[in-house]
Amino acid sequence: MSTNKPLIAVEEFEKLKPVSLTAEFHLLKSQALEEAKAVVTVGDAESQAVATAATSTVKGILKQIEASRKAVGNPVLTLTREINEIAKQASVDLAAEQVRLELLLSAHYRAEAKLAKEEEEMRQRFEAKRQARLAEQAKQATTTQEQEKIEAKAATPVAVAPVQAPPKAEKMTVKKTWKFNLNDIKALHNARPELVKMEENTAAILAEIRGGMRCCPGLTIYEDTAVIVRT
Repeated sequence: MSTNKPLIAVEEFEKLKPVSLTAEFHLLKSQALEEAKAVVTVGDAESQAVATAATSTVKGILKQIEASRKAVGNPVLTLTREINEIAKQASVDLAAEQVRLELLLSAHYRAEAKLAKEEEEMRQRFEAKRQARLAEQAKQATTTQEQEKIEAKAATPVAVAPVQAPPKAEKMTVKKTWKFNLNDIKALHNARPELVKMEENTAAILAEIRGGMRCCPGLTIYEDTAVIVRT
């Protein structure tokens, strides 16, 4: 039994209004962009001061936008987390039962499919032996009539009930997929390196550099300089 109606409800959800940018934001952004675009090059102390002021203005607005995003968005994120947690807790035992039932159905279907395959293989072995026996009889036939009779029998396979595919219940779908188990990642990399993903551990590398590492095979470690403007 199922329904298309929502199973999770939020009281007064309709009171949430569309999100929009304020008129004050549009004014501040326009002024900041005008101030920033006036800076073309930094070649002396005066242009450096102008560029620093423009950077501070832009950075200040970005900081305000981020603060506003958190102020407006955090309650929504909190609500989303609550919805996700409620849905998760409500689904735990149901999801476990789904997995258990599908494992039972899969095991049963595989067993039935294996039995059908064994029956088909047995039928093929029987037919192969029958054909070999008739071929031998044809060789030993003393008359053309006997030989033709044996060949006709060989051309007519033994009537047997066809092997049926395992039955499927209503709403049951069978899907065959290829899967794999990883036994030895080093062996896989040695044989097919394109099938193994390798990437640097940035956090670990930076921790080593902060600890004093200045040289390491495969890395170029250098000191960079960045200017940070306060708002």
